[in-house]
Amino acid sequence: MPYRTLHRFCAAELEFGGQQRKTVRVADGEPGKELQVDFGRMGLLGDGPEGRRRLCWGLIFTACYSRHQFCWLSFRQTLPEVIEGFEQAWRFFGGVFAVVIPDSLKATRRLKLKERLLLLKLPVSKRLPVR
Repeated sequence: MPYRTLHRFCAAELEFGGQQRKTVRVADGEPGKELQVDFGRMGLLGDGPEGRRRLCWGLIFTACYSRHQFCWLSFRQTLPEVIEGFEQAWRFFGGVFAVVIPDSLKATRRLKLKERLLLLKLPVSKRLPVR
């Protein structure tokens, strides 16, 4: 029996697949409050004087409210690269966000929770103003 025939029968007799999935809206935060951070594979990029092609990663920062993005390119996912990316992102956004939501950054996985909090602890005076 073809799958399509079985599917039609189940949909008609058993109400299989008749319901549409509901979308749940997530409440937007305040402007300048939250920032999502994740690495994304960018592809091969020429590096050095000989132009050797290496795998390039983008440390992508996305402001949750406005969805504005900043991308810091890097050839490695190390802690110094992550810190440099954050420093450049703060310059780009004109300040720091109160809440940073990292998404499985390899460079910070080996750090203890206390060290992670110190890495992301930001001075209140440099936080972005909430409008």
